[in-house]
Amino acid sequence: MESTTYQIIDLQTGNAVSGIYKFAQRNRARNRAEKLNLEYGAHRYTARPTFQA
Repeated sequence: MESTTYQIIDLQTGNAVSGIYKFAQRNRARNRAEKLNLEYGAHRYTARPTFQA
């Protein structure tokens, strides 16, 4: 069974910004990315799913 996790990615550098969020916490990851975007002033961060077998 696949396990899906989410990471907040900096789109400018391609690096992960913060910890790993489980599937149940995907909205928390999206909200954190949105908060970072508002702080930065542009769309720079995204919550990207990571699929693991």
